[in-house]
Amino acid sequence: MLADSSVRSPSRWKDFGVLIRMNSDGHFDARNGSSYSFSSEEPVPYVAGAIYHVKVVVEFGLVRRYDVFVSTSSNGEEIQIADNFSFRHDSKRMQDVGKVCMRSIHGNDLYRLLNLSAY
Repeated sequence: MLADSSVRSPSRWKDFGVLIRMNSDGHFDARNGSSYSFSSEEPVPYVAGAIYHVKVVVEFGLVRRYDVFVSTSSNGEEIQIADNFSFRHDSKRMQDVGKVCMRSIHGNDLYRLLNLSAY
């Protein structure tokens, strides 16, 4: 989940314009306006304990769109799960990616970020 740097302590879903999740059905998806979906032909599954590389390309300003790519550490092939998705419909207008947040309904300590970079 990505939030603008002006949001001091993001805690509500609408604090995040860009949302990517590992859903309870066992695959990745992303928020497109008011609902979650994926752009790939088939859902991209995940396995607990595996390492994934997630790349997010964000367009700020009036456009408010983003793309998401997922790859495994084993093959490195990127699969696009979000293509030109809209920011969450009720989110604050973002000027930058000021915060990256991880959240789980099972506890907030089940994810790790490795080699985080923004450019």
